[in-house]
Amino acid sequence: ELIGQGAAAVVHCGERLKHGAGDERMVALMVLIDLKQTAASALPNVLAASRDPDEGIRAGAGRALAALDRSEATLARLVEMLKDKSVAVRWNAADAVGAFGPAAAGAVPVLAEMALDPEEIVSRTAVSALGKIHSRPDIAVPALIRAMKETQTLGAIGALADFGREARPAVPALVEFARERAQKAEANDWLGHEAALALAKIGAPEAKAALPALETLHGHMTSVNWKQDLADAIYKIKAMKAGGPN
Repeated sequence: ELIGQGAAAVVHCGERLKHGAGDERMVALMVLIDLKQTAASALPNVLAASRDPDEGIRAGAGRALAALDRSEATLARLVEMLKDKSVAVRWNAADAVGAFGPAAAGAVPVLAEMALDPEEIVSRTAVSALGKIHSRPDIAVPALIRAMKETQTLGAIGALADFGREARPAVPALVEFARERAQKAEANDWLGHEAALALAKIGAPEAKAALPALETLHGHMTSVNWKQDLADAIYKIKAMKAGGPN
C-alpha cells in the first residue's frame, strides 16, 4: 500500500527509520528499496541506518543505499560496509557494490579478499560482484582462480568468463579443472559444461590443451542442449589462433 503513495510513502518510511520499532524499520527499508531512486530524499535516514547497532537494519540499509543512490559518496559507504563484522552486512554490501558495475573498481581489492571468505554467502556474493564490476583483472582474476579452487567453483568460473580475454591467466587452471571433471565421467556434468564455455569465451589458444577432456565431457552429455553447447565450445576452441578468437 505504501509504495503507491509516492512522496508520502517516502516521508512515512523516513520517520519509521528514525522512530519505529525493529520490524517497522525493516519494512520501511524494504519499501524504499522498491521505490528506488524516487525515494532519494530518504537517503540521509538510510545512511544513518547503515550505522545502526542492529545488524539486520545495517544489512537492509546497505541494499537500500544501492537502490536509492549511485553517487560516489554512497559507494564509499558501501565499501566501508564490506568490512563490517556482521556476515549479513558484508554479503548485502557486496551485492550492493556489484550493482555499481565498473564504477566500483575501487572495491575490487576488498572483494578479492572476500571471495575467499569461509562464509559461503559472503564468498558467493563477492565473486558475483567481481564479475559484475569487471575491472582490475590484475587483482580480480587471480582471486577468482583461487576462489574456483577453494570456495566458489561455479560462480568463479562464470565470473572469469565475464572477463573474457582479460581472464587469460586463468586458462591453465580451467584446463586442469576440465581434465578433473572429465576423469569423473559423470553424465551431464554442469561444472565441466561451464568450464568449457568459459574457455571458449576467454578465447586463448592455450585452451586447446583441454580439448581431449572436453571431448570426453561431450561424450557423457545426454542433454541435447548441453551436448550442443559443448560441441560449440569445442569448435570455437579448435578454431582459435595465436592472436585470440576468430
